[in-house]
Order: sequence, then structure tokens, then C-alpha cells
Amino acid sequence: MRFDPETLRVFASKHDEAATELETRLGSMPTSVDGGIAADGVAAIMSHVGGLVEALRRVHGSLGLSVDAIADDVDAHEDELVAQLTPVQKELDEQ
Repeated sequence: MRFDPETLRVFASKHDEAATELETRLGSMPTSVDGGIAADGVAAIMSHVGGLVEALRRVHGSLGLSVDAIADDVDAHEDELVAQLTPVQKELDEQ
């Protein structure tokens, strides 16, 4: 499987966009709830959901950085890898 660096950077930017959007949504979460006698339960649910969204934001942010690093590595080493793998491919083609 091969992806060109530009395609990888598109994937990375999508993860970055998702992380940014989730961070924005987290900023709009209420800091208190008016749930009457259920206020504690509603607050606990909101806190739990906020924690899950924060975890998802971190995953997307990390994936964006990782995929961008892979794209940089492909840019830096692709020619070297092609040179090393071309003889292997030729041998496989001959079999």
C-alpha cells in the first residue's frame, strides 16, 4: 500500500480539523446544569461525555501529527526505499 505525501497530508489535516472542531465543541459545554433534583445525574453524564470527547480530540490530534510525520518521512526517504525494493520486485516478477 502506498500513499503519496500530499494524500497523507490531506488525511493529517482532516484529523487536525476534527481535533479543532472537538475542542471548539468542548468549549461550548455548559459548566453547570439546571436539572432540578436530577442536576447531579445530568452533571455526571455531561462530565462523562466531555471526558469522552476530550479523549477523541486527543486521538485525532495525535493521529494528525503521526500521519504528518509519516508524510515527511516518505518525502525524505522514498527514493532510497524505491532503490532498495526495486531489485526485490524484479525478482518477484521473474518468479
